[in-house]
Formats: sequence, structure tokens, C-alpha cells
Amino acid sequence: MGDPGYASTMMWSSDGTGSGLSVRLAAPLAERIAEVADQVQEWAIEDQLWRPARTNWPRCPAHPENHPLRASVDGSHGMWVCPLDWSVVTPIGGR
Repeated sequence: MGDPGYASTMMWSSDGTGSGLSVRLAAPLAERIAEVADQVQEWAIEDQLWRPARTNWPRCPAHPENHPLRASVDGSHGMWVCPLDWSVVTPIGGR
């Protein structure tokens, strides 16, 4: 990215297309984790849109056919939450 205030990298798909990922280094750790998870999720879903695979990753356990979980911050932790009722499902990186 060229900005010393950000860390950045590229994510590459098997077909050779790429997508950039960046995060502001001065942001609190939980925000950086949620931001990276959000960008990876967007890339993974976009990468699967034209393939025969699910595009609701990670799946919401309460609504598995409706939507993916959303990356969010809960206190000082990056968490996956249900976007309908905002219930916390699991820490980002957890099982």
C-alpha cells in the first residue's frame, strides 16, 4: 500500500486473481482483527460467487441458510456475530 500507517498484503485465488488486504496499525487490536476477518470473508465469498460452493461463510448457526456471520468488536475482542440479532457466536479465529 505504501502508507507506513498500514500493514497490507495480497490474497490470491487459484485462478490468479488477487485482492488487497490492509489494516491501520494504530487501530486497537480487536478492530484490526475484525477488519482483517471482514476483508478475508469478503474475498472468500467473492471468490466463490461463480463456483458451486456456499457463499455464506462463516455460516450463522442460528440461520445457516440465510446469511454469514459478521465480523465485529465486542469489548476488546474480535468476534463473529449474527447480523440479525447481534448475538456473539465465537471469537474470530475460534471454533
